[in-house]
Amino acid sequence: MAISKGTNKRMRGKIGNTVTYQLKTQTVTRSIGRTTKKPTKKQLPALQKVRMITALLKPVKDFIRIGFAEAARGTKWSAYNIATSVNNLNAIIGEGTNLEINWPAVVFTRGEMPVAEDITVKLVGDELEFSWDPKILSREMKDSDRIMVMAYCPVKKSATFLYDGKKRYEGVERLTPTRYSKKVVVHTYAAFISADRKSISNTIYTGQFLV
Repeated sequence: MAISKGTNKRMRGKIGNTVTYQLKTQTVTRSIGRTTKKPTKKQLPALQKVRMITALLKPVKDFIRIGFAEAARGTKWSAYNIATSVNNLNAIIGEGTNLEINWPAVVFTRGEMPVAEDITVKLVGDELEFSWDPKILSREMKDSDRIMVMAYCPVKKSATFLYDGKKRYEGVERLTPTRYSKKVVVHTYAAFISADRKSISNTIYTGQFLV
């Protein structure tokens, strides 16, 4: 990947086997197309990780865009780039190509707001009920913060989420996961975001459920 430091910020498009586009304040040129070379044994685990993280984040791009906005602010990276890097480093376990997602280690948000450690989830009928103590407030927490919640289904490669949920002072939020013909396992996550979306907490894993 090459980065142009020139003053022409309008360069973009394909030339031969390269594509040029704008990434924040930089003009980036990278090669495109598929390679015909077979990956080496050393390359296979890294390639498998990339495929796994790409598949993991694809259903939740809108959530990621908001969840990693604070982490991306002031950097040359996009929210999606940072989410990919963080989860590539922390959310995959195993050796060689025998790899799997460590669901409690997956993060969909990252920021400086303190995490609300007391968030709990229970299944109430067809709904997942997220609850927390609204009286617990520490630095940078406000009553007006809103909860972000997610139910991620690995088998279906899909997720149900809210990124503009109830306010912190309300103490409870309910999420109805997508209904399928058979019961499936979903992993649940939560975070808080400020009303102006400038501050956000890290994701907290809140358990798995059969729905």
